[in-house]
Amino acid sequence: MPTYSIHINGIVQGVGFRPYVYRLAKAMHLCGRVSNNSDGVEILVQAEPVILDQLVKRLQEAPPPQAHITSVTITTVADKVFPDFRIDASQQGSASQCSIAPDMGLCADCKAELFDKTNRRSQYAFTHCTQCGPRYSVIRQLPFDRDATSMQSFTMCPACREEYTSPSDRRFHAQICSCPDCAIPLRLTDKRQRLITDNPETLYTTAATLLRAGKLLAVKGVGGYLLLCDARQHAAIMRLRAEKARGNKPFAVLYKDVAAARHDCLVARDTADLLSSAAAPIVILPLLEQGAQLAMSALHPMGDTVGIMLPSTPLLALLADSCNFPLVATSGNKAGESIAYTEDMAVHQLADIADYFIHFDRDIVAPEDDSVVRLGSDQARVMLRRSRGYAPSVVPPAIRLQEPAIAFGADLKAAFALSSGEALLISPYLGHLLSYSAQLAFRHTLRHLQQLSGWQEAQVLADLHPGYHSTQMAQLHAKAAGIPITYIPHHEAHAMAVLAEHGLLDTHQKILVASWDGTGYAPDGHIAGSEIYLYTDGQLEHIAALEHFSHLGGDRMATDTRLPLLSMGVQSDLIQPAFTAAEKQVYGQLLADPATLRSTSMGRLFDAVACLLGYCSYNTYEGEAALLLEQHAAAVQGTLSPDLLLPMSRNGMSLSAKDLLEALQQRMIRGSKSAQLALDFHYTLAAWLCHVAELHQAEGIALSGGVFQNLLLPEWIRQMASPLRPVYQHQVLAPNDECISYGQLAWKAMQEKRNNKTVRSELKTINY
Repeated sequence: MPTYSIHINGIVQGVGFRPYVYRLAKAMHLCGRVSNNSDGVEILVQAEPVILDQLVKRLQEAPPPQAHITSVTITTVADKVFPDFRIDASQQGSASQCSIAPDMGLCADCKAELFDKTNRRSQYAFTHCTQCGPRYSVIRQLPFDRDATSMQSFTMCPACREEYTSPSDRRFHAQICSCPDCAIPLRLTDKRQRLITDNPETLYTTAATLLRAGKLLAVKGVGGYLLLCDARQHAAIMRLRAEKARGNKPFAVLYKDVAAARHDCLVARDTADLLSSAAAPIVILPLLEQGAQLAMSALHPMGDTVGIMLPSTPLLALLADSCNFPLVATSGNKAGESIAYTEDMAVHQLADIADYFIHFDRDIVAPEDDSVVRLGSDQARVMLRRSRGYAPSVVPPAIRLQEPAIAFGADLKAAFALSSGEALLISPYLGHLLSYSAQLAFRHTLRHLQQLSGWQEAQVLADLHPGYHSTQMAQLHAKAAGIPITYIPHHEAHAMAVLAEHGLLDTHQKILVASWDGTGYAPDGHIAGSEIYLYTDGQLEHIAALEHFSHLGGDRMATDTRLPLLSMGVQSDLIQPAFTAAEKQVYGQLLADPATLRSTSMGRLFDAVACLLGYCSYNTYEGEAALLLEQHAAAVQGTLSPDLLLPMSRNGMSLSAKDLLEALQQRMIRGSKSAQLALDFHYTLAAWLCHVAELHQAEGIALSGGVFQNLLLPEWIRQMASPLRPVYQHQVLAPNDECISYGQLAWKAMQEKRNNKTVRSELKTINY
């Protein structure tokens, strides 16, 4: 009987794939072996060709729930005789093409065991199986085996060993398996690290009592520490807000289950499925009017939505159940800093915030924050932060490069990408690189993923902005390695990211791409942010943007929303009295100086409109003014008819921010309500983009950049676009700067293709 080797790439380690193959092979009465290696899963099997086809078809059509197969390679090997089918020890290799499984939220089976008083894992905080629990955050090297994780130092008890070796058990080859008899130590301490209790029977009720009393609690999670407090207590939340220096940025709320969340929020069935999924993200949802138990003025000042999450770990599930009230759950850090993920970091960074701590002894190898998702009224999904549960696994199409590369991304929403030339990894969200701790986390994660992949990069890709920390780190890395570096325009990377995510890099259609955000370095040295490109046959042509306006006050331009109004030439009673005589003189000189830095930032236009309408005069967190503007517009959508603020120009190539703001101001004087004007503003931008698409006969519209974290604007674009002109948005990646590194790889890949075409054309000419 012939013998075949089946090589499977993708997310196939740490997700119960080998046990699945074992049970499938046994059911089909096949003999052979299955093992992990650095490239994925290797199956050796004796089978007739027709049976082999059946096996491969079943593997591809019904893999384990958390697996994702990217390729299957079948080769004939020398005949071997296998007496049975078994799981072999993992094979070590060099460079890896295997995707890394993300951390997975608590599954339904393990949750049932957790609250079953007759089960031996009842109330055990580290109850996991092959379908849930930590993966990326605990792995030190591939293949994914217990000895290659931070579970290495914990020896299985006989009962766990029996489950681990029993093919009928769902913990068959579960590498992170443990139980109360071989427990991971857990303890509750005060802020001076004096032990309160390490007894699981009293720990959760004690912690609940402390939270009920208004105390702040730091709890070790999967990817780092979380800070918790009672979401019903205004004083506790405001204290946490002040200690984290968080401004008005909203907090997420942890509920014990979907039923509890439905007391406060509108949770549709699809949303409940997302909250309960293996990714277990934070989901931004509308607040119900009767959700009075939440201290909303402290949770989300001036907001009508709340980010909610369900327990992603058994520890959080037990704590939430003991409390039986909603909890604020936020990253264990101060504003701008990276998340604390070791006990030493937590004690050092959080001792002046938290009153009490819950620690455990399993190390976090790779830190990560919680992922955040927004859902529109039509359940359209926008990723705001791609991290725990999603990263570093890659679902968007891989990008083929001639040589392996590191793309360093941007600064504000840092994430890098690694390419082996064939395979691809995108890091989790790594914070704002203005913070030194975020830079350290960036370097740590880069070293970790390089070690896991074993890829030896031959080139570096970086943002064009010379002042970005990511660019400077890229330069140092390229210099130390002695390899070339390519600088890529920020907004072109945005455009290429959304095109690549939808598999449009090789399209022959004309696609209009909007790259709209707050800031980005333009090739001419000025600030861009409202760029519109036409993508045709692998090339981007810049065709439209806002008219330039002065960029005043450096970084203050992104926080003081009066400055964009002033820079766009609007004379408003809202801003003139607020400036001192000295400021008026300085800003007046800058406005008159033709050498002053210029900008086309769409983000600053949103700020200016929010300021003019009286919604926000200062951004206490990124995007605050834009969020308030969207919130007020969405509140009247469907009850008021939108109207264009300006007629669309005949050529449609630019839009004047000054003209648009003056039109708003005139309507305010005539008595138009601010919410109506906020709606009109969104409608006008959508109309402009669709007008440009019509003028250029574009066959599709693609959207990227932080502005498209907004739900209302893309909704209008979809409604106004021709039915024959599909609208492409990021689904897997965040539209903000987290997608830049992926776009840099796509940009480089298309440059290589263009160069190859040129070379081939020259060769043909010579040969002819």
